[in-house]
Amino acid sequence: MSAFVDQYRGRFGVEPICRTLGVSASAYYERASGRLSARRLEDERLLARIRELHAANYYAYGYRRMWKALAGSGSRGGSTWARCPAISARRLARVLIP
Repeated sequence: MSAFVDQYRGRFGVEPICRTLGVSASAYYERASGRLSARRLEDERLLARIRELHAANYYAYGYRRMWKALAGSGSRGGSTWARCPAISARRLARVLIP
């Protein structure tokens, strides 16, 4: 979608295109700036920890055991994973099961 906005921004402007597509112009500008969101940064940090734990356990843990191992290692402190365990397990399963 960003490519579409980039292609037609000179002709129509960013705000009218975003309004028509039903997305916020601020989201487009944030994506165009290349900055990563706080959730994305947290996901990358956790993914590194998940890969480390997964390798340490001979790649045998599924998402349920991995979730418990993360909880036991204190990897969830302050993250969205600590506040919403059901969603956390789903997010973890998405990472572990390609």
